[in-house]
Amino acid sequence: MKFKNYIKLIKLHLSFLMAPSKTHRNGEAGDFRYLGENGAHRRGAVHITYSSFDMQANVKLVKLFKRFKFRTFYTGNKATNGVAKIPGTSWAPKHHHHLHVGGHTYEVEDV
Repeated sequence: MKFKNYIKLIKLHLSFLMAPSKTHRNGEAGDFRYLGENGAHRRGAVHITYSSFDMQANVKLVKLFKRFKFRTFYTGNKATNGVAKIPGTSWAPKHHHHLHVGGHTYEVEDV
């Protein structure tokens, strides 16, 4: 590939990566790696289908975010009948490797 074309390709990829997010506008939502057993999430992504996926820790994490008034949670992989695998979350496509958190009520309390 010619150098000139290579530069165009890089610019195209960068413009795609820098496009405004539709679901994370102005920091109103965020994505978090699923927690894995024995710190597996510190070494790389933990998919909801991996044996290292720690269900108890992820349920606890969702409850913690709820305590701090977040209300929207998207996770991947339906358990059964279209219900999200992690209780208290909703299923969304392309969320098999991260928890999406948003919908903060803007109620703040000291704890």
